[in-house]
Amino acid sequence: MPSQTIVVPDLDVNISSSGDNIVIPAIADKKIYVWKLFVIGNAAVNLKMRDGTTDLNAFAFPLTGQGSSITFFYDLVPYWRTSKGNAFQINLSGAVQVTGRIYYTYE
Repeated sequence: MPSQTIVVPDLDVNISSSGDNIVIPAIADKKIYVWKLFVIGNAAVNLKMRDGTTDLNAFAFPLTGQGSSITFFYDLVPYWRTSKGNAFQINLSGAVQVTGRIYYTYE
């Protein structure tokens, strides 16, 4: 029996500014669900995922140096969700180039 295929939109992550960086833009009256993410840093930096200006995790995820990475694999449950009308942002503790890919859906 064939399995059901679910198509999830994806975007490049390409950020480098210290502070909040919009990764997935907001749509009025829609929540954002983040299903999968991987990022690679060009130097040491800490990342916080944000719902608009609200932290989605109580701690920062560290990238420890050039070429270090974090991967959140797809596991049928979204890792993060925003409130309706808020963008999904990644806050960087410093001005470091961070690249990768993010997979998400809108409510």
